[in-house]
Amino acid sequence: MNRRKPSVQVDKPIPQKKSRKVTIVREVSPLMSHVGFQGGRHLHPDRLPTKQHDATVSLRIFDTKEETIENVQKYSDSLKRLLVSGIHLKTVPESLIDRLTHLEKLDLSNNQLGDGAIPEDMKKLEKLSDLNLNNNKLTKVPPAIRRLKYLARLDLSKNGLDSLKGLEKNRRMQILVLDNNKVTNIFPDISHMQRLEVLKCKENVVKEIECDVRNLRSLRDLDLSGNSIVVLPSDVFFLPKLEYLSASQNKISKVPVFNIKVNNKHEMSDIDLSDNKITKFPGHLLRICKRTDLSSNKIKNLNINSLKNLERDPDKDLVIDDNPLVFPPADIQDLRSMMIYMHEERLKMKVYRGVKVVVLGSHQSGKTSLIQSLIDQQGILSEDVHEAGAGIESYDMSIDYEPEGDEEQGKSLNLCIWDFCGHAFYRYPHYLFFEQPSIAILTFDMKAYSSEEFDDLIASWFDWMMAKTNKIVTILVGTHGDLLTKEQQNDVIEDVKKQLAEYKETRARSINERIQAFRKPGMKLSKALSEHLVVLSKLQYSFDHLRVPNTIIMTSSKQFVGFDLLRQEIEKLARSENFPNVMQEIKTFWVDAEDYIEEKGVTMVQPVMTFEEFRNEVDEKFGMRRMINAMTEYLHEKGKVLNFAQTPSLKDYVFVRPLWLFELLRQIYHHDIANMLSYEKTNSFKAVGMSTNRFERTKSELLSEGVIDRELLQGMIGDLVPTDMNDIFDDVIKILLEGFCIGYPVVKLKESSQGNAKYNYHVKQDDKGKMKIQKILIPWLRKIGEPEDMKEKWQRSSDRKNIRILCKFPIYFPPGFFETLCIRIHQKKTRTDFPDKIKKIDSQEKVKMNFMAHWGGGIHARNDEHKVHIKIHYVPGGDNVGTDLLFELRADIIDIDKEDEAAPGTMWNLVYPLLFEFEETIKSYEGSILVERRVCCPLCTSPSFVGEWQQPKQLQTELQDNLQRKCEACQEMVETDYLIQPRGQKTAFGDLDLYSNKSWRAEQYLACDEIIDRISDIVRTLFTDDVLKEIIKQRQKRRAAVADQKSLADLIDQENRQYTTPSPSGRRSRGAMLPIPDLSQLQLLQSKFTSPEADDDGENMEEPRQNGFPIETMHNNIDTPSNSAYQDLSDLDEVDIEQDVNNDACDNDDDIPPGTYGYDEYTQTSPQTNISR
Repeated sequence: MNRRKPSVQVDKPIPQKKSRKVTIVREVSPLMSHVGFQGGRHLHPDRLPTKQHDATVSLRIFDTKEETIENVQKYSDSLKRLLVSGIHLKTVPESLIDRLTHLEKLDLSNNQLGDGAIPEDMKKLEKLSDLNLNNNKLTKVPPAIRRLKYLARLDLSKNGLDSLKGLEKNRRMQILVLDNNKVTNIFPDISHMQRLEVLKCKENVVKEIECDVRNLRSLRDLDLSGNSIVVLPSDVFFLPKLEYLSASQNKISKVPVFNIKVNNKHEMSDIDLSDNKITKFPGHLLRICKRTDLSSNKIKNLNINSLKNLERDPDKDLVIDDNPLVFPPADIQDLRSMMIYMHEERLKMKVYRGVKVVVLGSHQSGKTSLIQSLIDQQGILSEDVHEAGAGIESYDMSIDYEPEGDEEQGKSLNLCIWDFCGHAFYRYPHYLFFEQPSIAILTFDMKAYSSEEFDDLIASWFDWMMAKTNKIVTILVGTHGDLLTKEQQNDVIEDVKKQLAEYKETRARSINERIQAFRKPGMKLSKALSEHLVVLSKLQYSFDHLRVPNTIIMTSSKQFVGFDLLRQEIEKLARSENFPNVMQEIKTFWVDAEDYIEEKGVTMVQPVMTFEEFRNEVDEKFGMRRMINAMTEYLHEKGKVLNFAQTPSLKDYVFVRPLWLFELLRQIYHHDIANMLSYEKTNSFKAVGMSTNRFERTKSELLSEGVIDRELLQGMIGDLVPTDMNDIFDDVIKILLEGFCIGYPVVKLKESSQGNAKYNYHVKQDDKGKMKIQKILIPWLRKIGEPEDMKEKWQRSSDRKNIRILCKFPIYFPPGFFETLCIRIHQKKTRTDFPDKIKKIDSQEKVKMNFMAHWGGGIHARNDEHKVHIKIHYVPGGDNVGTDLLFELRADIIDIDKEDEAAPGTMWNLVYPLLFEFEETIKSYEGSILVERRVCCPLCTSPSFVGEWQQPKQLQTELQDNLQRKCEACQEMVETDYLIQPRGQKTAFGDLDLYSNKSWRAEQYLACDEIIDRISDIVRTLFTDDVLKEIIKQRQKRRAAVADQKSLADLIDQENRQYTTPSPSGRRSRGAMLPIPDLSQLQLLQSKFTSPEADDDGENMEEPRQNGFPIETMHNNIDTPSNSAYQDLSDLDEVDIEQDVNNDACDNDDDIPPGTYGYDEYTQTSPQTNISR
């Protein structure tokens, strides 16, 4: 039957709950059909009619004739959906949409609409949320669309669009379909769409995914298949809500390597990378996705460690069809067979030791882009953002190792790369992780560089590195080279080379000028000055041998320029003598242990073990207990575990998942912590029971006072440590306080008049010896100023007895040095470097020093027993040169008269433990730090006197023999008691003497004897035959005692009594024991006098050097007073075995003390005796 096709189709909405009677509408125009009524159950004309005339909400029209438009206008008050698709429409009549102010959906698909076909009147459709323009002839986005501020769904597929300009104001977009167009750039034009959930953009000509994609944080479904994308940035995988990613049928050759956050709980459902050109298996995707499709690529080798993710989770799926697999062979299909085959084959493979690479440089200098481009071997731009640009990121890569000579073919050099955030805030937290041996890549932005910026961009980093170690191996890399012309690039490189030479010369000259001060004719050096001269000599040696990079590598991550040269330089340095272990073959069980530990770290809630637990577990699983220490060192260098064996407070911990530790410290030390902390974004704060008000209050306390509340900390690390596991959280606090020394516990009291909070800085333990920690003061985060009431109190005691000690850092004051010192002074320490009897000395308990205030630049404390006010603070040095750290003690003004003030000797007893902590903190920096130790005149406060507190008790200086000393600044006579601890005064350590413990002395002698065996040839060139005979005689006695199982300690004690018995002439007997050796100095001597190639017999040694200087050169200057910069150093070779070394009977008080320079512990020196070699 032929029936006329109606031109208008009217749909009826579905009723919600109530059923109602329906009557047929008799007046419906023949141009309309499928009328939908509000509340109707079905959109169908054959339903029962209703007597009630309800409003129409949906219409479909088949032409745009005037009569049709008039009928549409009748429903303008209620119409919400209008379908005008497939009618060959070339333009949209203004009259059609003029009055449809309630319209929510408009379908104009499958028409012939071109540019200009959409009228401007469409902006009147203020409620329009769904617009379908699919399959038309548009070449650009209609201008009217930008006015539709409520538009949430837009379909522009199957048009001719080449740009998305015009969508800048559509911020409510949720679904955007752009399939089958000619779009080349997407994300810069839609990055403002924060609500976008679905983006379909397949079959376009997109070549690049810009970094703007990271702003689409609500995106759940992303389809970019069928484009020309070459690089897939890591930003895509970091989208927090992304579930489906399709990038098939592109030109992707590599998937970027990226770190998966420890607290990452988001798992994608599907990643489709099929039909690309991927050659390297991206196994890390298996950790973040349930189904990964890598079919039809060019992958040849799979990674066994990555496939273990499939073993652990049977719900995960990997599609690897149509790849030219070689390992494992393509005929091995199921996962279990693959794993067995790969494990068996790996046992046959050889694994070689690699090298660690740390990447340093100022904030936003392009480090992350450099690393990503280096690893993926393609240009990648990854702009630093505060989430990823904080703390440390770790990466692994390998480069083909070109064999030399008869070396084995097919080796790979494994690199463990650590990316250090360049923000100045992190220079203190990162000191712990800057270790040797490692290659340091120092980056600087060539575009931002100028001669004035050299100190900030480059020199300050060399100072930072040299404070940590003297053995830096550096590659200097200029980034953003594409932003400069060739001429500008050359100018920057030449200026950097010039500035580097001046930097080295300036540092060396500064040290040399200080050395020259000791060259005055006839000048006799005190023992403390002699010690200072040795330190200067070491520093001069360090700067003379500083390896300033000869080549500056210019790179561009955008254009992928300079990376071949960078790889070559890394390989060249890895081959150098600085890394003797690189490319050594690794034991098979080490590799198995590495896999086991990595797997265990993933499953542990708290991936931290004591070293004893770690050793026992590895021993039980793999055996070879004697090799576990070496294996742990290897795993530490590779970054698979972290065991800081050289840090006393951390050496007993093994962090089996380093990323967990990095993330833990990142939560505490963050340069933008104010924006990082969010109650709404982090559910952990609610889980620990914090209300919004309490969160804001504790957050404000952290930002203003540097004090972190227990609950706030628990919420901050809630993704790392479950909030319901308080025991584990307490263990983490213990590690942070005792291991990493981030701060100390405090108790909040009240607000001060200045608005600053008052704290009790000493939390008492309960009866069980436990401490309830509610708040922690973190000195590095505490930036408040000195309290006014403490300033006033300190000023009022200015006329009291005082001792003022100045430690000047003229060149470099390491970041965090003072903060570390404050924590050391405050907390209880276990001294591993002391004899057993005094191993548990606690300076705070001995001194009974109570903190009264702690501000950003110092502390105020008080000793209640002796009523002494103590102030430790640092200020800019004189003439703004360097930094001055001051220890000041004054008799307190509270409840004390002047006649009852503490004596200077008492003050020295109080300050000695503080100075000891200072020296221990200095030792923790293994590099070159110049410190000038002075004691200030109590009358004029000028630092006129040399600080001599480093000398052992039996080597007191001539100051103690003189009652007064003249101040060169004010020319007044000063009582010696204010300059050095009075003779006979008990030290803060009581009657115990570090140098009299017998067992400790025995251990020192044995260790020193072992070193002397290694450098025997050197020793023979330094001493006369008589002295050598005496040394041999004493050593034979000691070895015989050990062989006969006699007490070596008793023998040494007997020698000591013989040594301290004077002869009738007043001198010590010739056969007496030599002075106690300094093991650390002998170790330094050994390292400088021996080369890596030297065998056990001492052959192939380098030219003998003393404190970095050739011995022969130094002795040529001995007889020239005016040219004897190292006169006291040369005295080391001038031996008088009968000289009295004890200061009480020493004939010449200006002699350099034994135990100062390393090998002179085995001799007594005298400037009157010359020895010819």
